[in-house]
Amino acid sequence: MKHALSLFAVVVTSSLVFACSSTDTGSSSGASGGGTSSSGGSSGAASSSGGGGSCAGNVTDCAPATLSGDQITTMCDTLAAVTSDPAGTKYECKSGTHANLFITVNDRAACIRTWPKAASCTITGRQLIDCYKAAKADACAAFDGACKFLTDDATIKACASQ
Repeated sequence: MKHALSLFAVVVTSSLVFACSSTDTGSSSGASGGGTSSSGGSSGAASSSGGGGSCAGNVTDCAPATLSGDQITTMCDTLAAVTSDPAGTKYECKSGTHANLFITVNDRAACIRTWPKAASCTITGRQLIDCYKAAKADACAAFDGACKFLTDDATIKACASQ
């Protein structure tokens, strides 16, 4: 069974949930086939206690566990701006090797709530931004390119351990 990962919420393929986040099915996650959630938006500002706050540079260059609560909010807002689509929008691959994998745009509160806290998760904000841009343009191609890390077993394991 295939699985994927997103730093900002849930990726589901078939009925397996494998992610650095919760499995709630509100606006924060994809529906049935498989999905990840991205970020930000307008539905409530949740406060975040995640992240050690050791990221001193550009938040897009830092691993998720190094971000402070304010930096996590900034990343979630940045992802929302990159996608410019409303929460719940799904970028889905409908055929080929990655059929039924999708990334779903998340709202800010869900992005913050599901932010990965594992120090072993080293994906950067820049990688996520590039992934969401690519998935918006062509989800199938993105899973072979900019979003390839979402289906990598080692990355999934590293980011899923909280």
